[in-house]
Amino acid sequence: MLEILQGASPHDRHVWTLTTRLVAEGYGVKPETIRSHKLDHSDELLQDHHFLIDGRQTHWTKAGVIRLGMFIKSQEAIAFRDAAENYLCNAAAKPSLSTVGNTNASPTLTDGSALEIPTLLDAIVEDLADDILASEIRQRLDKRLAEKRIERNALVNAVEKLRLPIPLKWSHSA
Repeated sequence: MLEILQGASPHDRHVWTLTTRLVAEGYGVKPETIRSHKLDHSDELLQDHHFLIDGRQTHWTKAGVIRLGMFIKSQEAIAFRDAAENYLCNAAAKPSLSTVGNTNASPTLTDGSALEIPTLLDAIVEDLADDILASEIRQRLDKRLAEKRIERNALVNAVEKLRLPIPLKWSHSA
């Protein structure tokens, strides 16, 4: 997903946008799936908020990518929802400054909680990006380790065929 975010286009109002193709790639689905959700959920996916139209191309905002993640049925979307759920539940468990010492207080539009929404969306996206980055790093390291094991085994086999002594450090499993 991090590579996909590198394909984002900067945007003055929405910070960045992603094409339908990139969003689909990030969620592990086909672009047709994204287009279908856009039509099926037109009451929730709002132009100029969740997506922008540039000629014939749709560009999804951060809010749109997040909202789409609630509709998509893929492993990537499930991971996104899990991360969002964990973040929101953990954030809800922390008392806000406006409610500390006041057990009857509830958040209102005048206490500044409405101003936290963009920050919350940013944090969800950042947390998700961190989780995806860690997963990608683990996958790359596992792949590299497997490649190194194959190289080591080939080298050990070649040395054995030459009937040379195998260095002690090679005898330990990698």
